[in-house]
Amino acid sequence: GPGAGCFPNHARFFNPTKYRIILLDQRGCGKSTPRGQVFQQNTLLDLVHDCERLKQHLHISSWDVILGGSWGSTLALAYSQTYPQSVRHLILRGVCTLRPSEINWLFTPNGGAAQIVDTDAWAEFERSIVNITSSSSSTMTTATTKAATTPMPTTASRTTTEISNEEAQQQQENDTGERDVLHAYYNVLLSGDDYAAERLRAAQSWMRYEMRISSAAQDI
Repeated sequence: GPGAGCFPNHARFFNPTKYRIILLDQRGCGKSTPRGQVFQQNTLLDLVHDCERLKQHLHISSWDVILGGSWGSTLALAYSQTYPQSVRHLILRGVCTLRPSEINWLFTPNGGAAQIVDTDAWAEFERSIVNITSSSSSTMTTATTKAATTPMPTTASRTTTEISNEEAQQQQENDTGERDVLHAYYNVLLSGDDYAAERLRAAQSWMRYEMRISSAAQDI
C-alpha cells in the first residue's frame, strides 16, 4: 500500500516450503472493502491494529518476518514499535518514513524526483492536478486553492524545544508554496462524492507519476 494492494508475485521473496506466507490488503486497498476508502477510520494506527488483529485471527504468536516496502516500511516500523513482542525480524526496502525531507524530495517542484529523476513526469502530474481543480466547480476550486495556499499555523507561540528543525523547514516550505500541488491533490482526493470523477482522475495521475519516478529511479 497505500492503494495498490497485494499481488501473488509479492510472495516470491519467501520460500513457501519454509514459510507460511500471508499477504495483507490494508484498508481501502486491493480486495479490502470498501475499496478506495482513505479518509474514514483509515489512519496509520488503524492499520497497525489491523495487523495485530490479523495475527490473532490466524493464531500466530509472533511474526517471524515482516517485509515492508515503501509505505509498507512505514507501516512495518509503526507496527513493530507498537507491538514489539509480535515481531521477530523486519526486512525493509525502499524505506519511506514520510519525513518532511522525504515528502519534499518526492512531491515538490524543486525536489529530487522532479529535478533529477523525471522532470517531465512531475510537469505532467502538476498540469493534471491544475486542470482538474480549475475545471471543477467554483466551490471545489475555491476550497482547494485556499487549503493549498493557507500557511501553516505560526510557531511564534511555541518554544524552540517544541518544534524540530524539520517541522520548521516544513512550515517554511508551506509558506512559500512549495507544496501547493501536493495540497491541491490532497483536497481533491478527500473531496465529497459529488467529485468522484475528479478523485479518480487525480488518483490516476498520482499513480502514473509514482510509477514513472519509481521506474526511472532504478536507472540512476
